[in-house]
Amino acid sequence: MTLEAHHQAKVPGVEARAGKFRGPSLIPMLMAIQERCGWLPREELEALAREQRRPLYEIEGLISFYPHFRTEPPQGATVGLCHDLACWLKGSEERIAQLRERYGDTGDVEITGISCPGRCDIAPAATVDDRPGRVEEIPALLEARRGGSREPGPTVAYGPEGGWPNDPYERVEHRYGALRALLSGEITPEQVIDNLQRSGLRGMGGAGFPTGRKWELVRTTEGSLKYAICNADESEPGTFKDRQLLAEQAHLVLEGLLMGMVVTGARRGGSSSATSTAPRRPCCTPRSSTCGSWG
Repeated sequence: MTLEAHHQAKVPGVEARAGKFRGPSLIPMLMAIQERCGWLPREELEALAREQRRPLYEIEGLISFYPHFRTEPPQGATVGLCHDLACWLKGSEERIAQLRERYGDTGDVEITGISCPGRCDIAPAATVDDRPGRVEEIPALLEARRGGSREPGPTVAYGPEGGWPNDPYERVEHRYGALRALLSGEITPEQVIDNLQRSGLRGMGGAGFPTGRKWELVRTTEGSLKYAICNADESEPGTFKDRQLLAEQAHLVLEGLLMGMVVTGARRGGSSSATSTAPRRPCCTPRSSTCGSWG
């Protein structure tokens, strides 16, 4: 072993940054612990580290990145009020002061400022134990929480009468028509890439990379295993389009993901979303009536 390699192995975090701690995602496991315990006790984290054979500092580093995770037991219900830009402009600072004055002496309610929970549509947005709602709904949400309710709340829909104009499918049974055509051979992967390139569609990230070119590069790249990831993680204040797409038009997102997998040769695919902005109800199931017939 060289001197350089010896020193690198002693530096905490080198292994994790080098991707040497491969394994299942720890986030769902941490969320399950917090759901069961209400927070993340030290002994639970140590047990998780042993079971997954992952270093404790990696788990603690992950926890420190996400404000959603609690490292101390909650004192009753936790009421969060967003203080990011959209909600601040709607007077969230004054609302936080009012809530602290109202509930400050109760002992079973903790008032705290939070970052964007992805509900800029109801600014100033509030949460009661992570259940989102309007500020005016806080008393009712607290009462429900004290009664043991874990109801996540309804998904707010804003679709106009007759459906969204970007949805090419007028009837539910017609959904996934483009994917069916691709799977049946009615259209080819090359035609899909050509259509994407001619459309001028670009990624919505900062680079604005041409989508058709990206799919073509992945398709022609050699590799025994390719992944397709739908990035639905958005945490910037004022942005919650991805949440609404997953809540109201999940079939279009899923169809695009599946078509991308077929065209590029990806064998595994999935979606990532921030805890704060994820839809509060499942958008689709593996055996839904529209796609269960594909096997």
